[in-house]
Amino acid sequence: MTDEEDDYAGSLLVAISDSAILVPQHWALETTNGLILAERRGRSSPEETLVALAFIRDLPIRVDSG
Repeated sequence: MTDEEDDYAGSLLVAISDSAILVPQHWALETTNGLILAERRGRSSPEETLVALAFIRDLPIRVDSG
């Protein structure tokens, strides 16, 4: 969502590019729910959701096993 892009978000992407992001086990469900809600509320289109999913898929994410 372009209205949520800013310098801080950009700096986070640079910071995580060399390391994995540790996320809780429910992260995928919460992320998917957020994308669905954004689409339902008219904040993103189905095409933008697909782009977001592709972007997220490429992030260095590691799910916490504990």
